[in-house]
Amino acid sequence: METEVKPLVEAFLQERGLTLSPEKTVITHISEGVDFLGQHLQTYRGRLRVTPSAKNVSSFLEKVRTTIRKRRQAPAGELIEQLNAMIRGWAFHHRHVSSSRAYARVDHAIFRTLWAWARRRHPNKGAGWVRKRYFHTVGNRTWVFSGTVPGPDGTRVMARLYAATSCRFQRHTKVQAHANPYDPAWRGYFAQRRTRRPPAQVSAELPTTARRASSPESSHAAPPFAREASEGLEPCAGMTGTHGS
Repeated sequence: METEVKPLVEAFLQERGLTLSPEKTVITHISEGVDFLGQHLQTYRGRLRVTPSAKNVSSFLEKVRTTIRKRRQAPAGELIEQLNAMIRGWAFHHRHVSSSRAYARVDHAIFRTLWAWARRRHPNKGAGWVRKRYFHTVGNRTWVFSGTVPGPDGTRVMARLYAATSCRFQRHTKVQAHANPYDPAWRGYFAQRRTRRPPAQVSAELPTTARRASSPESSHAAPPFAREASEGLEPCAGMTGTHGS
């Protein structure tokens, strides 16, 4: 790799005004794993698995916690709208890889932070009162962080926190090994891939401004941190990239 493949890649990029970043270019055996664009690529028993990297998950959660800390006095609905944009963006980035466990971990961590946020706002209220005010039941989901936001007509409507686990897995179709986006002969192939690309599939259960829950709230349901994620991982492929000089 160091003496054969890397020089070829550098020559290919140099013709197009690009260069490999010495700080970001790492040559390692795939069995040891490598982080790239917030995802971890590693082979397990001969099969490649790509998952959100531990560093990426930790960095995202720290960003979420910072946002919640800075908005201690904000209305719940306003906080939900800001968090939903963050959670959706992060979940969409990882929807092509094995992310179910990372999604569950993120939802669990965000719930714990929001529960502390809610208890801190009402130190003289009991846990049951706080749960009834901020955490509702929506369909088959319990303990959904909820608040109100202004609707299109000016009335207050219910907003629900988006769950990362609501982002559906979307399998990535591999690019043909010999396809070259710089070769005009392959222009039709890449144009066809773009036209056939399906839209992102996201559960419509919990939009930013959601409908009021039709099911009664259950004050006896176990909170998210009392349940363990049991979803398995699915293998998926990754790729590498460069940056301009």
